[in-house]
Amino acid sequence: DLEQFGTKNENFNIAFIANVRPHKGLIYVLQAMRDVADLKDMHILLIGEKISQEPYISEIKSSGMEERIHITGFRSDVPSIISSCDVLVHASTRKEGLPRVILESLASGTPVIASANESSLEIIEDGVNGFIVPIKDAKAIAQKIRELHDSPQTLKKLKEHAKDVIKGKMSHETTAQKYIEFFKRLLTK
Repeated sequence: DLEQFGTKNENFNIAFIANVRPHKGLIYVLQAMRDVADLKDMHILLIGEKISQEPYISEIKSSGMEERIHITGFRSDVPSIISSCDVLVHASTRKEGLPRVILESLASGTPVIASANESSLEIIEDGVNGFIVPIKDAKAIAQKIRELHDSPQTLKKLKEHAKDVIKGKMSHETTAQKYIEFFKRLLTK
């Protein structure tokens, strides 16, 4: 139930989750909000620590969406929040290993708009389980948000395929098999 945050489940809800540092790309997500402020049923949940500070507060105030941008702070129920949202935005400006938040989002059936860093490219299939946008590109983030908002069929298609990567190449079984093959190759050298 997203009403505790000031939105309703029937709105178009976006999640952004991070322990915010500059490379997490929150500034680009907030800049994107200016270009989609006309979508009156759109809300964004900013989940994590260090969000209620500058330059983020100023960006929120100038976004034209201040009353629809909800800062939740740290939450221990992130997977259930993600599953109640329409899309997750992951705007990291650099590689982060294997981003758990993207995996959690896909596992809950929520597609991801992600910046084109190596970590995201390993998980997101553009147009299949989410969208890849250029790094530090607020306009591209806004464009993909608008596309999903305006095209329920595209959103439905991405949701239908969100779990595929978790069941396939990122599954525990596949990962274990790859480790076994790796160690066998080491032993045969």
